[in-house]
Amino acid sequence: MSNKRKTNRGKKSSGPSKSRLPKKSRKKLFAKNNPGAAFFKRRRKDTAKKEKYIAEYTGTISLTRDGYGFVTAEGLQEDIFIPQKRLFGALNADTVKVGVRKMGSDGLRMEGDVLEIVARSKKPYIGILQILGKQAWVIVENKVMPYDISIPAGQADPKDQGKKVAVIVRQWHKGMDAPTGEIVDILGEPGDNNTEMHAILAEYGLPYRFSDEVENAAAAIPVKIEEEQIRERRDFRDICTFTIDPADAKDFDDALSFRKLENGNIEAGVHIADVTYYVRPNDTVDKEALTRGTSVYLVDRTV
Repeated sequence: MSNKRKTNRGKKSSGPSKSRLPKKSRKKLFAKNNPGAAFFKRRRKDTAKKEKYIAEYTGTISLTRDGYGFVTAEGLQEDIFIPQKRLFGALNADTVKVGVRKMGSDGLRMEGDVLEIVARSKKPYIGILQILGKQAWVIVENKVMPYDISIPAGQADPKDQGKKVAVIVRQWHKGMDAPTGEIVDILGEPGDNNTEMHAILAEYGLPYRFSDEVENAAAAIPVKIEEEQIRERRDFRDICTFTIDPADAKDFDDALSFRKLENGNIEAGVHIADVTYYVRPNDTVDKEALTRGTSVYLVDRTV
């Protein structure tokens, strides 16, 4: 079974092919279509180990659509350019160790090699699940990911064929024809509004669902106001008070009040909800709130 990859950067293949080729031919085809995977065809001692490096750094690599990458390391004011043939299996957002071969000068960047994959990125890739017999692949949408991701047999449900999914790379090393990954979420049918919004949030590591634990904790918060709280606060319930939040807001925590005083003056009140009353330090809701401290606005929702 051959897995047709991108024949050139930025263009996607149609996914797994139904034609069969001998294993040796499949490997040759894969190497031809994926020059960045040459790491798996030659020993590191033939390249990296023979180099004498000026310096070594550990940082995060960012790949481009053209196949090369840049490593940002703590303490460096500039990033390190990594040619495609020197990536040695690194994928976008991986933590890598790099050796610098050329120092930057005359406006040029430092240039180096990836020496080691320190840690694979935990950020998911978004793609379409394709199942053919016992084989499954995620056809990745991200242009900086040069490979489609293989899903181990039995880990893809046939009913999810053609759906958009989030997948994390679990293995990608010498001797493998393609990265192997794990589907961490079934997002839904491509083109559906919720599916596409969840895909955007998932790709950028933003929350788009609440866990059952958080949902249950929120549902258990009492809505009845205790008499003690009423005695300790000023009661505006008999005064015309209205929210200024729009009808589609996720929370209604800002309000204005209005009343005419006996001396003829108009009193306008500005009110902010005491949301913290319902949240206790280090409880389930509090911990979830810490992960959502920054509001992210999409076209139809706020996270």
